[in-house]
Amino acid sequence: MDLLKLLEVLVEFNTVNDPDNGKMPDPGIVDFVEGVLNGLGIKTKVPVSHGYRSVVGVVGSGEPRVLLLAHLDVVPFIRSEWKYDPLKLTVEGDLAYGRGSLDDKGNVAAVLKALEDLVSIGRGTVIAAFTTDEEVGGENGARVVRDYLLSNGLRPNYVINADGHSMVIINRRRAIFNARVRSRVEKAIINGRREAIRFQLDYKVTPPYHAAYFIHGVDTHPVIALSQYLWLNNAYVISLRGGFVKSNVTPTWVEADVVKPCNDCPQQEVDVGLTRLIRPYFR
Repeated sequence: MDLLKLLEVLVEFNTVNDPDNGKMPDPGIVDFVEGVLNGLGIKTKVPVSHGYRSVVGVVGSGEPRVLLLAHLDVVPFIRSEWKYDPLKLTVEGDLAYGRGSLDDKGNVAAVLKALEDLVSIGRGTVIAAFTTDEEVGGENGARVVRDYLLSNGLRPNYVINADGHSMVIINRRRAIFNARVRSRVEKAIINGRREAIRFQLDYKVTPPYHAAYFIHGVDTHPVIALSQYLWLNNAYVISLRGGFVKSNVTPTWVEADVVKPCNDCPQQEVDVGLTRLIRPYFR
């Protein structure tokens, strides 16, 4: 089994997971992975929950039971920010570029490759599970896999969550807290000068695309920069747009139509609710 060829095929499936914008992972990727597992002589099951498909493969029997877990879905992308086609694997030197090549299709390919040897290990049970909703929480993926395994007497003794990079083992638990902030539209008319402004993500060390890696005091968050601009100029917001791809992904840019107050300027309609949300110390 050729590892790069596996990754090439996996990357070409568009598995962007963005249900708020009607984008679901291509279900064909589950068929492909199931075919690879079956080709290794591994029996499979494909649980489905709210349109999300997972594939579970089991080989061997008895203990220890080891679960290898990885996910097939990826974060949305902005095409203009990519040097290469994100849905086609491009190898340059010792690096492979393509959406999901790091998170998490590279690990999927590695697990599939490892199963070539694991199927003949001769003792214990090896479970391989691949989900398609990790990027939106896992309720219809990891939870469904868990329920399936428990209901079939396949509780793992060990779990290897193949989701990371550089072969670094991380032993930790991560809690999840989701919050959604809504702004009530409050239109108002003020005299002012209208302009469009734009701020870019500015980082000094490592691109903090995952919000967990954003370094406060070092990196410049575009929304925070906008907030400061509004405060310094006593400005109001009309509308906001930006590279918002996921709640835990730092937007690489934001643009806003704003109004700076001035007595002799024409009347402009602004959104006081949106201004209150973004601009600090605004009442």
